Amino acid sequence: MFKRMMIKMVTDVLHYYGLHIMRYYRIPQSNVNLLSIAIPSLIHTKNNLFFLQVGASDGVTNDPLNPIINKYSSHLKGICLEPLPNVFEKLVFNYSSYSEIKCENSALADCDGDIFMYCPVIEDGSQKSSLQLQVVTKHGFSKIKKIKIKSISLPTLIEKYKITDIDILQVDAEGYDYQVIRKVIDLGFLPSIIHFESLHLDKSEISASRAMLSEKGYLYVETSKDTLAVRNHLVF
Repeated sequence: MFKRMMIKMVTDVLHYYGLHIMRYYRIPQSNVNLLSIAIPSLIHTKNNLFFLQVGASDGVTNDPLNPIINKYSSHLKGICLEPLPNVFEKLVFNYSSYSEIKCENSALADCDGDIFMYCPVIEDGSQKSSLQLQVVTKHGFSKIKKIKIKSISLPTLIEKYKITDIDILQVDAEGYDYQVIRKVIDLGFLPSIIHFESLHLDKSEISASRAMLSEKGYLYVETSKDTLAVRNHLVF
């Protein structure tokens, strides 16, 4: 009886402050590569697609775009951005046989020049590196180094590679994803497919990304890690 009364008292206090306790249910997991569903449908409507990948890493490890490129290389051309020099070398090697894929050793930022990136001091911490220190510390790393990398603005990138349209935008920028997508859309590009890592976005950025995508005519689905957004003119 006493235990039940204590539980009720605690829950009443929590309810008063707008908090609710509920039984934990396991969140369904999926190993489906969402791009593998969306891109083939897009190829049916447009044979030659251009993609922009921001945060390409080595082009293979945990890369949802890699199997798509391998399977549909005759339909795809694009640009892969990776700022870390040692990882960039692997990216260039892995895509050396694809003449229609260009690799850019820069981070997409507000300006051209040099900026700093935060990297965990571990054997291969490249995919945990970020322009935002709090994203790296959130992973629990105690030793973090600050390195200087090259940056390129979106207008400069567009001019350098003569980009006129973006069909697919793939972003894995460790917390900078919303900023990248907003830059692309603000310049008037509306990719048919946008796929980005939403795991490290804060609540305000998640809300802003949802509002922006809805306003621009996108349908989107979110997993525990990523978001896939598709222009609603596409039929699956």
